[in-house]
Amino acid sequence: MNIHESTYDVTFCTMIESRRQCRRRKNIKLFNKPIPVDHDEQYITLMKWMKEHGFNCKGCCLKPAVFSDTGRGLMTKKNLRPGDSIVEIPRHLLVTAKDILNTELGPIIKRQRQKPTPYQVVCAFLLTERSKGKSSFWYPYINVLPKDFTTPAFGSTKQADFDVLPTIARSRAINQLQDIRAAFESASCLFEDIERTFPQYRIFFSLDSFVWAWFVINSRSVYIEPSGCEAFDPKASDDFALAPFLDLLNHSPGAEVTAGFDPVSNCYRIKTLDSYHAYDQVFIHYGPHDNVNLLLEYGFVIPSNPHDAVSFELGAVVDAVKSQHDSPLPCRRTREVNDPWEFKAHTLKSANLDLDLSCSMSGPSWNLQTALRILCMEYNEIVTWKRVIAENNISPATKKLIPLALHKLTTDGQEQALSMLQKLDDGVCEENTDYVENVRMLWKERLDILRATQVELDPNG
Repeated sequence: MNIHESTYDVTFCTMIESRRQCRRRKNIKLFNKPIPVDHDEQYITLMKWMKEHGFNCKGCCLKPAVFSDTGRGLMTKKNLRPGDSIVEIPRHLLVTAKDILNTELGPIIKRQRQKPTPYQVVCAFLLTERSKGKSSFWYPYINVLPKDFTTPAFGSTKQADFDVLPTIARSRAINQLQDIRAAFESASCLFEDIERTFPQYRIFFSLDSFVWAWFVINSRSVYIEPSGCEAFDPKASDDFALAPFLDLLNHSPGAEVTAGFDPVSNCYRIKTLDSYHAYDQVFIHYGPHDNVNLLLEYGFVIPSNPHDAVSFELGAVVDAVKSQHDSPLPCRRTREVNDPWEFKAHTLKSANLDLDLSCSMSGPSWNLQTALRILCMEYNEIVTWKRVIAENNISPATKKLIPLALHKLTTDGQEQALSMLQKLDDGVCEENTDYVENVRMLWKERLDILRATQVELDPNG
């Protein structure tokens, strides 16, 4: 082989590899590029229906698209500046509990001895309208609603689906499901009355369908001023409305908008306070939610969520402090105090310092820092703990224990996160892939926060 052939072979191979890399980059770029879906039949039907009932399609700069990171959302067809209106939904296309009193369900709702909650009323409305299929006025809207959700309480019949969650998240998810079941059971008289009046709806009021309707409201409604309607349970507010098309907007913790009902235009309007280029995804802000709340209420998790935090139960914090004591008791027994740990825990609870025991990327919360100080105190310090903390007059022994206890707390948290990530990789949950991916991200974000807290605690460590 002469040198020219060798050079040619090397150059040719380099060209081939370069083309392969170029194709890979092109494929990645294409994958990251949003895919418009406004020509899909369901969205054509939705927009046609909304246009026929007062929605200004030409004036709307948004259209549905699928994005690689968030899934379905809305992208802008033009550049947007702060203050631009991004969507306006006419009042008669909003669905509120009070509006349902003017439907066929109204007389049934009004005659209930036990007044239903607005959530129960809107759930009943969604299920009856869904059962009508294309004959329902609301069919174009209901047809684009999600068929399922990736929240823990939706469709989770296996204990394993809850067991993979962090302790506090698991407790909240189980309580949420119990609350939804209780709401379903307490609405049984309403549902039975609807079925007697309209036998065609008899098969549609199941717990599973009610859970679906519940999460439609929970994840897709917007805030409106409550009506104070006397037909509903006075303990529950009807301060929400379903808004077709608008509910396709996704959440970003950094998005800034103004939103609300405008009585002059008789529309629910959202204005962006951000700038967007044409074909960008446009976001709104659901509120300062951490990832646990986002998963429980909406079914997704956001990487590097600035509102995210790792919460600890009081028992875990107490155990971390206990582990740093040479003796089994942290302070002297007295006639007044049989169990010093119970006394310290009672002190924290009475001052609401057992709440928000958490760490974020900014470090431990004030409550966690204060709780650790009190738990590490001797008895003579605890009786005047408010003054001790206010004057920062903590004994050297207590000061030494605090970082050690926090280090133990964050180390245990990291070990738990790594163990759970391994279980998820091993397939502890056999189904519900999207849910598992969300839970995996939840644990990874938790791990990052705990590691960052430990680095801040011991930067050389």
